[in-house]
Amino acid sequence: MSKAQNHLVGASKPFQQIDRIYPAAIDYYKQRTQLTPTLFKKNLARWAESSVLNGPYSVTYKKMLPPSGDAHDYYSYRTHWWPACPKNATVQDPTHECPYKSIRGQTNPDVYDIGDHQQLQKMAVDVMTLAVAWSLLEEDRFAVRAAMLLRNWFINPETRMNPNAAFAQTTRGPGEWTGSGSGIFDLRYLLEAANAAAILRQSPAWSEEDHQAVITWFRDLTQWLLTSHQGKSAAKRKNNLKIWYYAELAGFYMLTEDTAKANETIHDYLTNMYPQQIAHDGNQPSEMGHSGHRLSFNLEGMLTLAKIGDEIGVDIWHRKTDQGATILTAVKYLLSHNLGAGPEVWHLEAAVRAKYGNDVFLNIKVVVSASNRNPGLQSLSNDHPPIEAFNAWPSAKKPANPSDMNIKQHLSNLGHNRGIGPKSYRGDAMSLPMACFPNVVIGLITMFSLLI
Repeated sequence: MSKAQNHLVGASKPFQQIDRIYPAAIDYYKQRTQLTPTLFKKNLARWAESSVLNGPYSVTYKKMLPPSGDAHDYYSYRTHWWPACPKNATVQDPTHECPYKSIRGQTNPDVYDIGDHQQLQKMAVDVMTLAVAWSLLEEDRFAVRAAMLLRNWFINPETRMNPNAAFAQTTRGPGEWTGSGSGIFDLRYLLEAANAAAILRQSPAWSEEDHQAVITWFRDLTQWLLTSHQGKSAAKRKNNLKIWYYAELAGFYMLTEDTAKANETIHDYLTNMYPQQIAHDGNQPSEMGHSGHRLSFNLEGMLTLAKIGDEIGVDIWHRKTDQGATILTAVKYLLSHNLGAGPEVWHLEAAVRAKYGNDVFLNIKVVVSASNRNPGLQSLSNDHPPIEAFNAWPSAKKPANPSDMNIKQHLSNLGHNRGIGPKSYRGDAMSLPMACFPNVVIGLITMFSLLI
């Protein structure tokens, strides 16, 4: 196993939950060193020391080539799709001979055989960890390593990823293997990489030439997203796929400094999708009938759009849907109903504390609280002035510069691997044994807030 592959297994993923950190917020925070939570700095240093040893990462490291034959093309299989082979049929190669069928919530373990998805996810986690650590801990070696990882993924001719996802979430079976619209989900990790590049722009380790090369890469990817059949398919949907389509477009526009297009994307979302996204009780109609994980995942996309909205002066947090609900209503619904596994909603708790204030969170009837279940959050409150200190600054302390407004952000981390227990599926004209690989929670969730 190569060094790069070795670091894909069992490593902590402090920023695995997709997050966005306004670079101006970090500058503002650095100027107020008295706010530095001791526990967070210790954990951030530990995560960075791990990340500085990881990688490098590249799509060219995979052993299986996509249908294009180009190792630079990102390649992944549809996560919950399984070969539906007829009963009693003699099948030599089910991946090519049998049509594939979706089994909701059941991950096919062979999706991990390619490796591009894991490489992308880990790259994004590490560059974000290192960029934030460089900025807050002021250790240049973290920026140097983050810059190297970004160059390896986006710039170096030998290892760069082609700016498309034409073979992401590929549908297998008889006939041509092509990427699907759900491949757009895979691209969401690039939001972290783009965010890390924006943070590193102030570091000597990340040159302007580097940054312009990455901007060009993301412009090309954005054009692909707008014109490809996968992107067009996502744009027509009404569920979480379109949420992430909007979030990716807006985030990529922000990196490429096209604020007007980011604003246009946000307003398109607010006009054509958001009004129907949250019911009066906080449920999400587009995800009705799905698991709490799907509700959390959909809401995570909304939070990403809300954070991008903060940067361009658009308040999504308090925007009401047609039924009079807000993002807070949806978070309350998830937390009070204990939907999904506890760790899946902990980052939502962090968002509530960071944006709406600790008092708002305490008024929610929470079934499973991160601060109750996780000593990290409890310690954050105990070894530092109360969390309210991050969430309720007197207005006189707010920065006067409009560019510094709305910089309140949070860092939350959650590392986990997903799996399924031993099950079997028997559908029409098929019988398929399911693999067994246990759920493993491998991260520590810790949160701190950056406030205007």
